[in-house]
Amino acid sequence: MTLFFADLVREVSHGVGSGDLALEGALPGHRRFGDVVPPGARFHYAIAGVTHPNQWETGEGEIGSGGSLVRLPISSSSAGAAVDLSPGLKTVALTVAAAWFAAHDEAGGGSSIADIEGLQTALDGKAALAGAEFSGAVSAQSLTLSNDLAIADGGTGASSASAARTNFGLGSIATQDAGAVAITGGTVAGLASLGVAGDADVSGDYKVDGVKVVANRRTGWGMPTGATSRAAFDSSSISASQLAQRVKALIDDLAAHGLIGS
Repeated sequence: MTLFFADLVREVSHGVGSGDLALEGALPGHRRFGDVVPPGARFHYAIAGVTHPNQWETGEGEIGSGGSLVRLPISSSSAGAAVDLSPGLKTVALTVAAAWFAAHDEAGGGSSIADIEGLQTALDGKAALAGAEFSGAVSAQSLTLSNDLAIADGGTGASSASAARTNFGLGSIATQDAGAVAITGGTVAGLASLGVAGDADVSGDYKVDGVKVVANRRTGWGMPTGATSRAAFDSSSISASQLAQRVKALIDDLAAHGLIGS
C-alpha cells in the first residue's frame, strides 16, 4: 500500500494504553494530522514520551473515525509491540520509519540516475576518462593517467613534449633558443624593421646560406658633391668626369641604404 508523506505534522497527546491514541492539537509551527492526511491514507508515525522519555514507538498508522491514531507498531521500546503508554505528555509526529528505507533498498526501489532530472545528460557530456588512474586524491598536485588525454578533452594527446608539439602542428621553431632562432624555410613578410628592441647598436651579420651579405655600417666616408649619373656606359670610352658622376651616384645610394656613412 502506498504511504502518505507530509512535512511538519506533529501533535501533542496525553492518551494512555496500547490502543488507539487520542490526538489533542498541533505543536507550535506544526500541523494537525486531520488537516493534512486524506481519509483512509496510511502513514508512518513516531510517538515520543515527554513525561516518560523511555517510552517510544514507530509504526504504520491511519486516522480513525474519531480522529485518533490507529497504531500498527514497527519498532518500539516494548520489543516492537504496541507500548502501553503511561499517563503524561507525549508527541506524535508524521515521519518515515527507518525500516521503510531498509525495505525500499532491499526491494531495489532506490532512485536511479535517470530519476534525477538532468544528471544523466550532464554525465554523458563529461570528458571520456576511461583508463584514467589517479596517483593520489583528486586534489593532488599531480595525476598519472594510464592513457594520453585527448586534445578534444583538454589534453595534448601525448605523453611527451615532442609528441605534443607534433599533435599541435608546431614546427621546429617551437624548440629554438629565443636568442638564436634558425629559420630554414618559408617566407617572412610584413616586417617594418629588423633589430633588437631597445638596442641602439645592433651588432652581427646578416647571412644567406651561411655567407655574410650585410654587416655593420662602414663609417669614415665623406659625401661627394656635384652631378650624378646612373646611366649605362662603355668602359672602354667613358671619361673620368662621367665615371666620377657614376661613382658619386653609387656612394649616394650606399649611404641612403645605411651601408656606409660619415
